[in-house]
Amino acid sequence: MKRIVALIFTTLFLSCGDNTTLNEPKGIAPELISLQVSPDTVFFGLLPTDAQARARVAFGFSATVKQVDLLATSLRAELLNARGETIATKEIALQNTASQFSVSDTLALLLRRNEIESFTIAVNAFDEFGRSGGNARASVVVRPPNARPQLLSAFSPDTVRIGEFLVLRATVNDSDGLGDIASVFYFSRRPDGVLANQGNPIQMYDDGGVNPFSGDEVAGDGIYSFRAQVPPTSLLGTFTYTFYARDRFNAQSDSLVRQTTIVQP
Repeated sequence: MKRIVALIFTTLFLSCGDNTTLNEPKGIAPELISLQVSPDTVFFGLLPTDAQARARVAFGFSATVKQVDLLATSLRAELLNARGETIATKEIALQNTASQFSVSDTLALLLRRNEIESFTIAVNAFDEFGRSGGNARASVVVRPPNARPQLLSAFSPDTVRIGEFLVLRATVNDSDGLGDIASVFYFSRRPDGVLANQGNPIQMYDDGGVNPFSGDEVAGDGIYSFRAQVPPTSLLGTFTYTFYARDRFNAQSDSLVRQTTIVQP
């Protein structure tokens, strides 16, 4: 009798072992082979905020899934902070038999200004056993509210003679970087009180002297210049120049005013 019980027990044990082996997943798990994010930069200062000073920050993404043996049944997109912690998640059910296909959606969260840091989007595709062949990642940026450009200094000579060259300079800065500066310009008021150039701003240049009216020495250093010869027809007297800087988001600096007197040669 003991032999019969032992035989039955052994048979059951082996049978269970065989079933476990049969149920183990076989084949290649699905993987992410590409990830595009748009926009990859969000400007916090341009977003509306709620009563708790939170803005809805959203990143659209498109991920390409590759499946060889086992089909992908779900996709998970995560927004990770600088410490690798998940702060937003999007789960998407999948049912596609193609060897490659794309999935597009949006990952969003409510964010306060003091929570702005570097972020990463990580996307995984999983098979029915919860396996993934590898994720795809992309860095995204939330930029803090835009800072106004600063006009640090402006220069115009005290006196210039007819026929000589007038050179004006303005030095600017922007806490968002000099690349955020869109234009530096000035308005010129003649001795008779009329604005020159039909009242339009006159552009200055930080191009290393490429433009004929530039007079700039070093490109990209934040020092903008304008250079032109004073024509014989110019009015004599004091010209007043009002300088400004403007950034890509149309934020404008405070003005600086300088004066130059045009005299006979």
